[in-house]
Amino acid sequence: MGEPMTINKDYSINISDIKTVRLLCHKCKTSLNLPPSDIKKDPPEYCPNCGEGWFGYSTRELSHLKYFLGALLFFAQRDGTPVCQVLLEVSELN
Repeated sequence: MGEPMTINKDYSINISDIKTVRLLCHKCKTSLNLPPSDIKKDPPEYCPNCGEGWFGYSTRELSHLKYFLGALLFFAQRDGTPVCQVLLEVSELN
């Protein structure tokens, strides 16, 4: 007999299909959804419910988040025909 077969389900998401980016507070579990229109602005530094910093007191992580969100927005709103398509791949959708 042969080896057992493994089935992987991977899903690709076009960046322009992203409806929101969700931040989840590690302290109070409040979530903040940022739609693409809000990504143009700087994300809030603190949880609107408990006031805890999203990344504690680290400005480095917040800086990386701003860069990441800006890159998502850039690729989602590009005009013209792109040379390549940028997709995000996730292993499972819940």
